[in-house]
Amino acid sequence: GIFWMVFEEFFTHFDSLSICKVQNWNEIRLRGKFIKVHEKEDPSVDLVASQFYYSFTLKQKAYLELGIHQEDERIIGAERRPYIDTSCIILRRIENGTL
Repeated sequence: GIFWMVFEEFFTHFDSLSICKVQNWNEIRLRGKFIKVHEKEDPSVDLVASQFYYSFTLKQKAYLELGIHQEDERIIGAERRPYIDTSCIILRRIENGTL
């Protein structure tokens, strides 16, 4: 499984860390862009939107691990960038281009 905890808290529960490297894996990180807009009916309400999507073309059968991450609210200056709702939709595109 996957979990996250504060660095200092880690040492209250664990006394060692083992790291494993999986051979022949490639990693790509993309920075998303999210735009803050005001709701039309109530301009006092901020919404966060993204007009971007990402497409992957796998040329052979492969194992793909996809992660969505956002900045921790406890980072200095992050109060201007609060947590947002995130989601992920995975679609299969067939050869003729339809989803």
